[in-house]
Amino acid sequence: MQLRTVGEAWTLPCDGTVCILGGVQHAISMHGEVDMCTLYIDIKMNDASPRAMCVVAVSNFLWELILAMSEEPIFYDHVGRGGLIFQMIELEIAGT
Repeated sequence: MQLRTVGEAWTLPCDGTVCILGGVQHAISMHGEVDMCTLYIDIKMNDASPRAMCVVAVSNFLWELILAMSEEPIFYDHVGRGGLIFQMIELEIAGT
């Protein structure tokens, strides 16, 4: 998978993803079989969120957390299951 912005190009490893800040125009191209999931994170609410574009290694644990989060409603309960899953996702991203 490759990601292009106005001034940069990123080639992602098969076990990685990229954090893209809101408002950054970008294009993604994929070659071969690719599984992709998108999370939208409000960085104003989260101190652990990346403040610049970066590549993040996706461990099996992080992948399972992302899949679990995708089962939550868009407006999930921040103090319930969705909030706890999201906190774990943030911790995993911050630790890479």
